Amino acid sequence: MAGFVAWQSWMSEAFGVAKGTMSAKARQVRDLLRIDHFAPEFQRADIVAENPAVWLVLVDGFAMDARNLPTELQMAAYQRGLIPFVPALGPDGTRAIEG
Repeated sequence: MAGFVAWQSWMSEAFGVAKGTMSAKARQVRDLLRIDHFAPEFQRADIVAENPAVWLVLVDGFAMDARNLPTELQMAAYQRGLIPFVPALGPDGTRAIEG
């Protein structure tokens, strides 16, 4: 957290604005773009892979962890944009499917 505070101080000085103003404008941008701190598209790949919320999908009305689903269902969830990658194939899509 100390690194973030130092970065925030540097940014506010570099642009000649108060920290509060910079924070308020950043919030407006996040709200406008509907971005939150936990959005998978703004997380490192290793963090996404370990984030359980990213992998929750509904299967017949039940919340399931997509990493535990059969590969075919993982592929369908990926094609629909519900999960960031097919867990059975790995983040880069090259892991061999064990059959």
